[in-house]
Amino acid sequence: MIARRIGDDQGSATVVALGIALALSLMLGIILAIANTYIQAHKAQVAADMGAIAGAQALAQGQWACPKVQEVISANGARMSLCIEEGQDVRVAATVGRQVAQAKAGPI
Repeated sequence: MIARRIGDDQGSATVVALGIALALSLMLGIILAIANTYIQAHKAQVAADMGAIAGAQALAQGQWACPKVQEVISANGARMSLCIEEGQDVRVAATVGRQVAQAKAGPI
């Protein structure tokens, strides 16, 4: 049997490398979560904007706005969480994940 020397650091690089790998993995996870939140917010805003424009066009053509809003928001990968016709204007909200975006459109 070979006696180990006191203060032998053999294998310590592996522990340090594992610690660095864990820290980098954690940082990557946080960055991906932030990026996903940003993407969901952008997707919700695009869906709300497009839905509001489609609803305003439907109102201008004498149709109900909300069915068209629902169709357009769903086609953009979001869920309609609000649709209100206010005179000639349409106010909508679209949800993607936890992100909610609102938009309003009407005649110019």
